[in-house]
Amino acid sequence: MNLNLDVRANKMRIYDLKGKRLFLYQDEIQEMLLIAEDVHLLLRTFVETLIYTGCRISEALNMTRKDIHYHQQKITLKSQNRSGPVFRDVPVPHNYIDTLVAVHSILGGNDNNYEVKKPLWKWTRQHAYELIQELMIRSGVPAGGHRNPKGIRHAYGVNAVLCSVPLPFLKKWMGHSHISTTAIYVTCLQLDEKELVKRMWA
Repeated sequence: MNLNLDVRANKMRIYDLKGKRLFLYQDEIQEMLLIAEDVHLLLRTFVETLIYTGCRISEALNMTRKDIHYHQQKITLKSQNRSGPVFRDVPVPHNYIDTLVAVHSILGGNDNNYEVKKPLWKWTRQHAYELIQELMIRSGVPAGGHRNPKGIRHAYGVNAVLCSVPLPFLKKWMGHSHISTTAIYVTCLQLDEKELVKRMWA
C-alpha cells in the first residue's frame, strides 16, 4: 500500500479556514451517548451506529439485519463509488452490538428474505440529520462547524489516531479511497503533544 501522507492536496479538513475544529471532542461524544440512553430506542441505536462505526448517515440508513454480525462483533457497511457498491466490515464494541441486536430483534423474529433486507431505520436522510442535530443541541454541543453528523465521523477518525490505530486499518474502517484522506487525522496529534512526549520517554 502506498503510504503517501501528503495531506496538503486533500480537500477534506478537520479544521476550517479559521482554524476552528470540525470534529467533536470525546467528552461531547460521551455526553451524546449518555443523553441517547433516554431517547427513543431507534434514535439511540442510530446515533450509536454513527459514533461506533464512524459511518456516513447514508451508510447507516442502508443498514439491514443481514449487515449485523453478532458473533463476529462487526457491522457491514455499504457505500457507493463510480464503479458501484463497495462493502466494508467495521469491528464494533460488544455493548453497542448487544443493544442493536436487542432493539432491532436481530437474532429472533421473522428471518424471511423480505424482513432481512428491510432497513433498520425508515427515515429520510434529512430527517435523520435533523434528529442528530437536535440530540447534539440537547447534549450541550456548542454551535459551530462541528455540530453536525460529519463532526461525529471526524471524531471517530481523531479518536482512532489518538489511540494509535494504524492508518491502513482506519482507512479500511472509514471507507476512504486513498490513505492521504485518512492522514488528515494525523494533524490532530498536535492537540496532545505533551501526552505523546510522555509516551515516547516513559
